[in-house]
Amino acid sequence: MTKHTGRLLALDFIRASAVLMVIVLHSASGALYQIQSIPPAVWAMHNGIDSAVRICVPLFFMISGYLLLEPASAREGNPLREVCRRLSKILVPLFFWSLLYQFYVTYNAGGMFDYLFILKFFKSIFQGAVVYHLWFLYEMAIVYLLVPVLRPLVRENDVPAVYFCSLWLFLSSLQFLAFVLEWNYPFSGHINLGNLGFFVAGYLVRRRLYNPRAKTLITAALCYVAAAFLTALWTSQASYSAARYVEFFHVYSTPNVAIMSISAFVLLMRIGQEIENSSFVILKQLIKSVSACSFGIYFVHVLVLERMNYNILGKAAATSYGAAVNIGLTVLVCFLVCWAIVWCLRLFKFTKWMAP
Repeated sequence: MTKHTGRLLALDFIRASAVLMVIVLHSASGALYQIQSIPPAVWAMHNGIDSAVRICVPLFFMISGYLLLEPASAREGNPLREVCRRLSKILVPLFFWSLLYQFYVTYNAGGMFDYLFILKFFKSIFQGAVVYHLWFLYEMAIVYLLVPVLRPLVRENDVPAVYFCSLWLFLSSLQFLAFVLEWNYPFSGHINLGNLGFFVAGYLVRRRLYNPRAKTLITAALCYVAAAFLTALWTSQASYSAARYVEFFHVYSTPNVAIMSISAFVLLMRIGQEIENSSFVILKQLIKSVSACSFGIYFVHVLVLERMNYNILGKAAATSYGAAVNIGLTVLVCFLVCWAIVWCLRLFKFTKWMAP
């Protein structure tokens, strides 16, 4: 295994890229549900952009696997204490932001802030995410709980990790084929490895692809482009055939998104390494700053997008070019506002916990 010490700028670069792509995804995806009311060229642009950035959340899971799923012998300390420490960094801000979003939703709906509001909030937070993007924190909490179980499996070698990822891809491919061929998928309610596959895949990249050859990088680039193109194409064909947005090919656990994500992780890792070895000091500082704020940006960006109605220009695009401009400007403004908010929160000890 490659030994690393200190903070890796390459991972900071991937983390910063991933949180930016999250904003792009949520800026582009809403229009996909309007397939019958917007021009086909506009819908196609949103679909293409959405398909290309579906790698954003898998990248976060892969970063965690890269950092956390190392042999148990390489780490010391009480596993329970480590799990509690990591969970606290997720659950405390999750509770705060869930409450804030619940206030926001209730206020917009003209609701009352009484004891029923509190009861509804606690019921909502235990049943699932209060706002759609917060599901990621629930999933990451489960992954953290499983780290002490998964880590000893790779103590001697990475064969169990290879087996796990192979099984994950095999099952997702079966589900993919069942959907395409309109067959019943027998394992849907019994075996679901979910985002753990990305978590383990991040570890395997650390083991085997930390310094990829040129041929590997070219292959990864071709795989990413091909998978992104096919994802957009299949989504378009299925959606227009059904006269509604068919989300299946955009689901993170599909093999096309898995191929895209793993390929992109390798490519972004290499780009980050090149930046780390360069003399661009200001760029390095910007990347580190965005990376440090990425968790907070993830929490707050939906609130900012809601205030902008997911369109900074305030009007629907009529052409594919207009759609690209709308999305680009919305993402840029949202990103800068979120970055500023989180940067300010991290300045003070009594607010830094909101954006750890």
